[in-house]
Amino acid sequence: MSTELSTITQAEIDELAKLSGADPTLNSQERTPTLKVNYNAEDAQENRLPLGQWFVTDQEVPVYAKTVRIRPLQMHYQYTHYDSDEEKFINQTVFATSFYEDFLDEKGGVRCGRPDSKTLKDMTDDRKAMYKDISCTRRISCLVSYTGEDKDGNEHTVENMPVVLNLRGANFMAFDDQFYKKLPRGRKMWDFWTELSLTKEKKGSVTYYVIGYTTDMNVPVALDRDVVDTIRHFSTLTSQQNDAIIKKHKASMSGKSSEDFDEGFIPDGADLEGDFDEIPF
Repeated sequence: MSTELSTITQAEIDELAKLSGADPTLNSQERTPTLKVNYNAEDAQENRLPLGQWFVTDQEVPVYAKTVRIRPLQMHYQYTHYDSDEEKFINQTVFATSFYEDFLDEKGGVRCGRPDSKTLKDMTDDRKAMYKDISCTRRISCLVSYTGEDKDGNEHTVENMPVVLNLRGANFMAFDDQFYKKLPRGRKMWDFWTELSLTKEKKGSVTYYVIGYTTDMNVPVALDRDVVDTIRHFSTLTSQQNDAIIKKHKASMSGKSSEDFDEGFIPDGADLEGDFDEIPF
């Protein structure tokens, strides 16, 4: 009898590897590049960089631009706890699409210990200060397109690149107010491209940048197969992240230490510069 698997497909092999742990590359989480604002005056080689411009992380040649266009595909919320004394992240919750969901965190709690908004609102300023290092992020998984320049002034074009955009503090609500709530009835956020601009603001000695959204709601774009596949890919990555966080949550609830727990981790797309030190909450 023949033992050859002549009819097995690559998709079946990949699924078997995922279920059995046969592929070591599946044990490490894939990180999506992040669209962010540059707060660094120079890079590690002391080359000057354009402050207050957009760029995408994890690129061989970073490309900077004053404005970019994104096509939002998914939106999630997540709470993280950053220890400002130790200068590291110490807890995070699952990603959720609504505040009605349970934000289970890695240490066996909810919302990293932050009270719900109604309870927090009624607290004194002193008690509110106890939770200042626990913040909520709106994560937009999207496509980005723009033309910009590298640090040497050479022009580059970025087209339909999958990225995540993390919105906190002063930038948390604008996506809702200027884009999401203005979608025409029956339309989804992936039906439109929106242009992102930046306005420089100061609060005391802190300089930060506020994002603005400009969208032509009369010009929707088609949902093609490539975009659908990208949405599914983003969903898979989020499910993998949530599964890992829930595993740690359950381990903490049972009093066991999770082998995967890494205090001092960096959440997907998080950055200590601009997100926590420069932008007020």
